[in-house]
Amino acid sequence: MNRPARGLKHRRRLGPSGINHVSFTVCARVSARRFVYQHGSMLSALDRGLSLLTAGMSDVQIVDGNGRTQTPAALYQSLFGAGSSLDMPATPQVPAITAIAA
Repeated sequence: MNRPARGLKHRRRLGPSGINHVSFTVCARVSARRFVYQHGSMLSALDRGLSLLTAGMSDVQIVDGNGRTQTPAALYQSLFGAGSSLDMPATPQVPAITAIAA
């Protein structure tokens, strides 16, 4: 979805050096409560969004400074591609070591 989130204002902030910093807003729900978190980087927003999903929250969305909305999974895939670590097994596969007869 590429639409602005309702009721949220997004703006670019100027940092100490005068450089534009884009803010990222992470929104989530649990029951009737809505939570909103501001982040200065895309990766920290993605980390928060994935953590909220893991915690069982619903309607988790990441909104960038331009008002574009994505789910954490869609943002992860756009950053790291389809062959990402999410497709890999949870435990690393270690090759068996065979004893060498002396």
